[in-house]
Amino acid sequence: MPRELIDLLWRDHPAAPRGGARGPRTRVSTGAVVEAAMRLADAEGLPAVTVRRLGEVLGVSAMSVYTHVNSRDDLLVLMADAAFAAMPLPDHGTAGWRTRVRRVADANLALLGEHPWLLEIDDDRTAFGPGTIAKYDHELHALDDLPLDDVARDAALTFVLDF
Repeated sequence: MPRELIDLLWRDHPAAPRGGARGPRTRVSTGAVVEAAMRLADAEGLPAVTVRRLGEVLGVSAMSVYTHVNSRDDLLVLMADAAFAAMPLPDHGTAGWRTRVRRVADANLALLGEHPWLLEIDDDRTAFGPGTIAKYDHELHALDDLPLDDVARDAALTFVLDF
């Protein structure tokens, strides 16, 4: 039975459900599959990331990769969330809002320079991942102390990130 994407995204959370102990142990972990996919995308671009190719890189069958991810689309969501989770988040400190927002923009530009394939992932489900949520929450704090309601704050951050 395939694991739900939410379970896959939150698999490392301390309260995440753990798989059973029956059957043979897998040779690779879900995290290793995601990391290999990210390295492949960094080196050759997103089109190079296929389940068959990942199996070759990891030394397992394509079907074994499917025991860790349900589909290529789910894999792309996991990759995006992992990239966001690993992103260095700029310290907001006591800087003014303009400096804080500039740091957010610079950090995102650096992330896209490291992982340009992120621009090709357009899946709303990335919003459910812990890395994405932590990144978003941190970036919203760059707009602290401004007289913006929640909707305007989100719109301002979206504008900066889209730019």
